[in-house]
Amino acid sequence: MKIFKLFFISIVLSFTATVSAKKCEKKYYEARAQCDETQTKCIGLAGCIDRRQACPFNYKSKSSCVQLTQCMDSYEEKIDNETGRQRDSFYTACSYDWDQNQESCENTNPTYDKVTMFCPGQMKFIIEQDKKFNCGGLKVTLGKFMYKCTKLVNKFENDCPDYEKKLPSYYGKCKHMNIELGDPDAAFLPHQQVENSPRGLIKPINGSGDSGQNTAGLDGQNK
Repeated sequence: MKIFKLFFISIVLSFTATVSAKKCEKKYYEARAQCDETQTKCIGLAGCIDRRQACPFNYKSKSSCVQLTQCMDSYEEKIDNETGRQRDSFYTACSYDWDQNQESCENTNPTYDKVTMFCPGQMKFIIEQDKKFNCGGLKVTLGKFMYKCTKLVNKFENDCPDYEKKLPSYYGKCKHMNIELGDPDAAFLPHQQVENSPRGLIKPINGSGDSGQNTAGLDGQNK
């Protein structure tokens, strides 16, 4: 009888441990999926800031709006030449047109994800409008992703401290959130060319960008 009880207890403990492990595994992959997407948007923010610094044309001027599109196209062409990147129909340059009602440039890119990823400026039907052309709209979106990522990470680490897999320490962080562009148009120079514009090292649309501790692959390792 005693042997039977011990056997029964061992089965219960084994079953409980299995259930607990599966729950932790689920929490781990939920956090990783959310946080990997957050890191992707972090790279997008870096790319948005990079493009706006490279093309600080006055978004409140109709004539400069045309120059802004030309500058963005030149920017992408320069990356193509430097990296050997082959752009498809999705990875084109950020393009703009003058909105008479808003009296400012407006994104004309047909793909929603592209604009929210790395094109500065506002676009119709997008809630987080980037009205000041300073990538503020993307920061709002990214902030929501970071909040969800951090919440899932904390839940996983609190409930599963002994789980065999660990999440990267940079999850839920993005150093580019602290970069403030202010009003890029204040520094606008009519003769400035895209080749002479300041750039960071991040080129998110060529598939090989590096944001230091802000990028992670599907295996959770730094790229």
